[in-house]
Amino acid sequence: MSGDAAFKYTLLYICGLLPFVKIDHHEVATLPYLTRDYLHMKIAEAKALTPFFFAYLLIVGISNRYFDGLINHLNKRGIHTNYWVINDDDEIR
Repeated sequence: MSGDAAFKYTLLYICGLLPFVKIDHHEVATLPYLTRDYLHMKIAEAKALTPFFFAYLLIVGISNRYFDGLINHLNKRGIHTNYWVINDDDEIR
């Protein structure tokens, strides 16, 4: 599942419309939580810290609030989901 598709499905889930959207059961949802490691990776990848970059981080941060329910919904529909791994004990806390 592309980043655009994950964003679209997250917005549809937040709006309550995802149950009415057809999703290909062969897709795999890889949804990143905005962890410290992920944030550092995105900052390192960014060529410049633009307003678009900060908007992206804000959207991902807000989406984190809804990911648990979204993942449960996708799993009930037979869509496999991958979780990103956290490697630091302090970040897990």
